[in-house]
Amino acid sequence: MSLRYTNNRARRVCRAESRAARAILAGLSAVVVLALASPLYAQNDGSARIRVIKPFIGYEETFQWSDVPEIISEGTKAKEGADALEYAWASDLFFEKQIWQLQFSYKNVRTIDVDYPTADGKLKTKRVWYLVYSVTNTGKQLKAVQDESVKSDVSQTIVDENRKAIKFEFPSNNLKGVYRGEEVTYANGDEEGAIEFVPRFVFASASIQDRLVYERKTPDGLFYGQKRGSEEGVYYDSFDPIAFAKIARKEGRKGQSFLDTTRVSNHKILPGETVWGIATWSDVDPRIDKFSIYVSGLTNALRWELAEEETDSDQVGAGRDVWRKVLKINFFNPGDEAHSGKEIYNNLPGELDYEWIYL
Repeated sequence: MSLRYTNNRARRVCRAESRAARAILAGLSAVVVLALASPLYAQNDGSARIRVIKPFIGYEETFQWSDVPEIISEGTKAKEGADALEYAWASDLFFEKQIWQLQFSYKNVRTIDVDYPTADGKLKTKRVWYLVYSVTNTGKQLKAVQDESVKSDVSQTIVDENRKAIKFEFPSNNLKGVYRGEEVTYANGDEEGAIEFVPRFVFASASIQDRLVYERKTPDGLFYGQKRGSEEGVYYDSFDPIAFAKIARKEGRKGQSFLDTTRVSNHKILPGETVWGIATWSDVDPRIDKFSIYVSGLTNALRWELAEEETDSDQVGAGRDVWRKVLKINFFNPGDEAHSGKEIYNNLPGELDYEWIYL
């Protein structure tokens, strides 16, 4: 065997090994690129990243001081003196509430094209926006309790028009003292700690969010609303059986089942239990690039404020503006109306990914 042949053979082997090495490196590079891209782009098998928002209950959410205008208004109608003082106890009352909050997990909002049959027997394709989510009852709740080490006075002495001292005993719930938060924990499966999740998913374009307000007297009785004339850019989730089935096949894993918004409302979630669901929106303006999803029903926390012009009303429930705690998730959909299949980013430029607000 000649030296020239040996050298040529060695060169061929080296070139082959070099090509193999480059192929391996290229494959590794592709894996790295896919690994880096996986959190940003949708996966057809439903394996995209799931984000978890753990429960956060503020101590100040467990109680509130407030007047009861329906009772105070009766005092204004009574005669001055002892008769009027009979209603004074309804001022500055202490209201306490045991607060629960579900753990919320979700995948970024996506779109899917769905074929719907028409009256003439043909198919019409429509784009549906959807959110895959889950809620978990952690079994942990929070309530406010009075600190027994702090002595409190639940009575008040008032001098009437005849300069006679009258001592008022306030109701037991009108505590005057220092309070602390106390965690209540329910064991897995304990029915006493079960939570009814009645969700509402509202898709709102960023362009109209500054006009969103709470309307207590909406026809559907829901707390979320907007001023008249600002309906454009607001979409409510609705059950779409055709789209729901297609999304469930795409996103579901083996043994996993999904509930629509209606069915999940009829299911009491026990401590330690997790329920998966899908929210869908149709006929969304494809030009929307910045939007938020408002999720209500995740907690029973609420606040209210008395309207000054109606504090003398004797109508039960009148004279109050009520706000409920809602999860706001911000999204950014870059591109134009031809957007299809690509992951939508979980943020609005310059804003938080999500936040808890009162609406």
